[in-house]
Amino acid sequence: MILSHIAASLCLLFASGFALTVFIGWGSLLKRLIGNPFQKQLQFSDAWLGLLAVITFTETYHLWLAIDWKLILIVSLIGIAGLYPAIGNSTPLCNWRSTLRKLNPLVVLVACFLLFTWTALALTIPSIYDGGLYHFQAIRWLNEFPIVLGLGNLSGRLAFNQSYFPYLALLNIFPFFGKGYAFGGLLLMMLTCATLFEAKLNKISGGWWLNLWIMIALLPISRYLSSPSPD
Repeated sequence: MILSHIAASLCLLFASGFALTVFIGWGSLLKRLIGNPFQKQLQFSDAWLGLLAVITFTETYHLWLAIDWKLILIVSLIGIAGLYPAIGNSTPLCNWRSTLRKLNPLVVLVACFLLFTWTALALTIPSIYDGGLYHFQAIRWLNEFPIVLGLGNLSGRLAFNQSYFPYLALLNIFPFFGKGYAFGGLLLMMLTCATLFEAKLNKISGGWWLNLWIMIALLPISRYLSSPSPD
């Protein structure tokens, strides 16, 4: 049981890392399309742009086709293709040796604790009532069919325009994975923390307090990581 849980956690972390890379590639591609020149370093903020672009592309695709493994393959290839020229025109993200020397061991310990705690929570049984009521069903419809006209007549909840559901349906890699709900929220938490780290708020007056309160705000949210709730 413990070994299977560790294997599932490592798989979840690997999938989240890969998804972050793809989102950064999409964000870099989007910035080039709007005429923004290459930056010296790739940034996690690009992943937010990439996430927006991927969701827009996914919802457009879903007008005609179901959100399944073929779409995630297309999204991944475009993201990697968008990342490749950006890497060629950017300086290395960092000098790993010097960075490792500068890291505070306590900060690293807390970060690892939060990461593995969030991963464990993402693998627990969904606790929100609406998940069983209509969240999982709505995501399954997205995975199996393009937009179904009149589906809202079956249940008004299935007609909610939730951009979070196509995002989770995409991460399902349907029909091979099916656990997109488990690392959809985890991925957003990781991206939030990475963006905070990249912003270097600790270098401004009161920045450490701002980091602290944002992390405190994330803690109560973490208990819902296993639920596909758009809230």
